[in-house]
Amino acid sequence: MDNIERKNTCSQELENFLSDFLYSRFKTNFECLNKYFPDIACLFENYQLKKPLSFFSTENGIPNARVGTDNELIYPAEDPIEFCKKQVESFLSSNVVKQSYFQSVHDPFGQIHFKYNNKIAQIMSTEQREIIKLSEIKSIPICVMIGVGLGYQLAELYERIDVLNLILIEPDLDLFYLSLHTFDWANLLNYIVDNNYGINLILGQDSKNFELDFGRYFVRHGIFLSGTELAFLHIKNKDNLEIAKNISANYKFIHTCLGFFDDHLFASSHAIQALCNKKSFVRKTKLDKKYEQYPVFVIGSGPSLDHDIPFIKKYQDKAIIIACGTAIDVLYHVGIKPDFYANTERIPQIKQALSVIQDLSFFDDIILLCGDVCHPDTINYFKHTAIFAKPDEPTFSYLTQFFEKLNQVQQIQFTNPIVGNMGVSGAVHLGLKKLYLFGIDNGKKLGTDSIHSQYATLYKKRGTSENSPAYSTENVVEGNFGGECLTGHYFEVSNKYIAETLINNQLINTSGIICHNCSDGAKISNTVPTHSEDLRDLFEQLPDINKKEFLSFMSKEKTKSFDISKDQINKLFDCNKFKDLCENIKSILLKEKSSRIDCVFAMQDISEKLYNMTFEKENIYISECLRGSLQSFFITLCRVTYAFADEKKCLDEYYKVANIICDFLTEAPLLFAHMPDYIMGEHRKYYPDGKLGKDMPHCEAPAFPDELNFLTKEYDDPVKKFEKHYS
Repeated sequence: MDNIERKNTCSQELENFLSDFLYSRFKTNFECLNKYFPDIACLFENYQLKKPLSFFSTENGIPNARVGTDNELIYPAEDPIEFCKKQVESFLSSNVVKQSYFQSVHDPFGQIHFKYNNKIAQIMSTEQREIIKLSEIKSIPICVMIGVGLGYQLAELYERIDVLNLILIEPDLDLFYLSLHTFDWANLLNYIVDNNYGINLILGQDSKNFELDFGRYFVRHGIFLSGTELAFLHIKNKDNLEIAKNISANYKFIHTCLGFFDDHLFASSHAIQALCNKKSFVRKTKLDKKYEQYPVFVIGSGPSLDHDIPFIKKYQDKAIIIACGTAIDVLYHVGIKPDFYANTERIPQIKQALSVIQDLSFFDDIILLCGDVCHPDTINYFKHTAIFAKPDEPTFSYLTQFFEKLNQVQQIQFTNPIVGNMGVSGAVHLGLKKLYLFGIDNGKKLGTDSIHSQYATLYKKRGTSENSPAYSTENVVEGNFGGECLTGHYFEVSNKYIAETLINNQLINTSGIICHNCSDGAKISNTVPTHSEDLRDLFEQLPDINKKEFLSFMSKEKTKSFDISKDQINKLFDCNKFKDLCENIKSILLKEKSSRIDCVFAMQDISEKLYNMTFEKENIYISECLRGSLQSFFITLCRVTYAFADEKKCLDEYYKVANIICDFLTEAPLLFAHMPDYIMGEHRKYYPDGKLGKDMPHCEAPAFPDELNFLTKEYDDPVKKFEKHYS
């Protein structure tokens, strides 16, 4: 046999072997996939490729593939496994353990969450955290991998480090299908299951739509895991680079708006008082088409509002006007009458903010637009209310289990962190479709001094500080009308949530919504930058709105009060059950740990336990009350678990923080025993000795803070009686 014939024979044998190998591996992988991920297996049972591909074998017998009409190689190297090995080694040697934690914060209200958060933060401040490369440790809490390739990098990664949770994102279903023929998925999945590790496969989602599945994993297994940011970009193509960019930009938002224990107790007590006092809640009924096309001016008190005041004055009778927070102060003083006052806060000081308006009759025909967390003092300022149920609070998810009629109440999303979010989200959840934003600057234009309108007397005349951390503007972003805008973390979150409110909303139909952003502040996605001057011709043609008729519709049809008594609700709060849960969590945290993995698993076990309890009628509330605080504490606890290369030193740090968390779990039932009578501000009566709770073994009680006062300056307001102005 000559050399050419021998070479052709070997080539045919290799091709036959490759074909048999690929078929056998796919069959084994499919059976395993069907066992652990039946929905995904169903997707690939009779899968048809979307683009051309061809397998071939390298000289050492490793399958590679060409994909697409241009025959692009998945791995450009001659040896795909060697390529993946070098990539993993580079990933581990060049990346450090990057983790978040919550710093000490000022607590002006008296909340035990911050009592313990600040004590834990002290541990962080005294610890000298090392810069640890991944190659120096044996495990990582989580890794996000973008691009599956042919899967070889997975074996290389798990061979070198224990990945306790893997989120694999592959937008191209063809590529995942190929990996089922080349990589030993069965062996990896069995290994992950046997070791109780976690894996989430996000397949076929593009860069805009993967986030929901991405976030769900953290909700189920522990939001604290999002405190560890680690992304492995395996295949660098356009789609994957875009996903990697979005992950980097949005990772911090996963744990930004965590609730916490005291906050939930306040919120529930406020909601229950509103229910029992027969305040009106928004019904799920669809808004009449007659009303949904009404123009809506959503007005914040950002500095650019001053430019648009003449426009708003002139056309105020042609639009529904929603004053967001201190914008009501501005509108009162310039002669514009709002139809709604949007409030997102639960604090009692909102009453002080409203008190800058001397004409109390001004509020008579204004509807309070808020979530169920709103403070009773704020609610009592208004004759008309439109209160939504907040699904990120445990109150209504619990009460509806026992009072079926409360299922009539409309839920609302994305009302935080800035009051402008309540204005936009409230309008959208009512069913209004044509929105115009004014003064929703979420920052300030470069060169602007103030963060608020010059007409906001609360800030300009009554001494309320503009130096709140919520108003910090340390970042520069694109402006709505070009140029640059100074913004900060809370404003960025607000922008993101406004954008998400306007599209793809889970609770309501957002089709047909058009939102014009007339604010000269930060650019907001999904809005149309529009100068108010360019709207004059349109509004000249529009008729005036019959606002009395609209108010009547809102009061009699769109909102409703309920006949529920305090006695009916009191029996739903079982302090003994809550205490038992706290003791169970303490036992898991303090159980002897021999490795970082044990520590992370303890936090995950608790997180999964609390998540699963949300599906149990009797346990929804007690689990949700604890989740936010514990996830915040666990973010820091996970950080100290990886603070040093020396694992034993980390275990010592783990127990320091875990003991503080257990002190919190010992004290929490004492507060829970007051439910549902834990009104913010009034809760001061439970701390007669002037200290915030008890001195605990690992956390002393700080002094209870003095009552916060927004109004620190006297001001003789010349506007004693409201007058409407059109120019």
